Amino acid sequence: MGNYQNEFRNLPRGLTESGIKRNILKLIGQNPGRYPYVKCVEDLLKQHPTPNQNRYFDALNGLIDQGKVQVLRSKGLALGAVAAKGARKRRKRKGERESKFYGPMKDFLERGEDFDFSYVDIVSEKGKKWKPLPAVPDLAAIVYLPSPFSDELELTVVEVKNERPNLDHLSQTFRYSRFADYCCIGISKEDLKGYDEEYARYLQEAERLGIGVISYWKRGSKGRERFNIDLEARKQTPDQIEKQEYLAYVVGIWKCLRCQTYHLTSEGSIINKGRSEKLFGKDSLAETKRFLCSNCQVT
Repeated sequence: MGNYQNEFRNLPRGLTESGIKRNILKLIGQNPGRYPYVKCVEDLLKQHPTPNQNRYFDALNGLIDQGKVQVLRSKGLALGAVAAKGARKRRKRKGERESKFYGPMKDFLERGEDFDFSYVDIVSEKGKKWKPLPAVPDLAAIVYLPSPFSDELELTVVEVKNERPNLDHLSQTFRYSRFADYCCIGISKEDLKGYDEEYARYLQEAERLGIGVISYWKRGSKGRERFNIDLEARKQTPDQIEKQEYLAYVVGIWKCLRCQTYHLTSEGSIINKGRSEKLFGKDSLAETKRFLCSNCQVT
């Protein structure tokens, strides 16, 4: 990271502790995807040079200890469950609950006019129970891709918003690219009124990140299309292990150990399968969960 001590020796002390923490949370929220620990401190030093850079490390470590910031498996930083919970409470006070619009969005995704999804599910609550993610998508949709050897799935997730577009929402949605092939955000048309120039910049940033944007009327009317695709999503490169975990533990879709086809959890049984101790090592994780579909159980 470099030695900032001599370079900033004659500069002022810097921000207060609360100011440092606010800036850390802001930086992490504005930087989508994998945001490294050291890069966060470097960006703080660029914005607010100080001879005592340890204050930034101490503040960041404090936020991690409090659960407001979490270190992802990729070693990057994301807003923690505590911060996300506070954000959800603030959103509820703004008006109608976003969950009211999950059903209509699900119907739109299932229509088949603009999409070719095999299965669509509302997964917001299930995602919160799976593990402490900084944020979870509201809907998941899959396209089944059969092949002669091993079938695959493409996973699309959608984040629904019923407030004015905010670049932080794009950062939140882009985080889902860790496990999703396509990421989309739904924005209400009522909240776009008088927001043309800002929305144009919003779409530019969404395009840069590869995020699809769906605009919708909160209340439909006769002769008016309620949903529109304002920007097509671009293919992401998710981590395949995180994708499989999300499909299994949140969406409830598993790949059969034998026939390599995908099934809902109810269409088979989850079994324990041991790993090689010579290859994997003697560890408590040597047993892992696998899935066997109903057809393979009787053959």
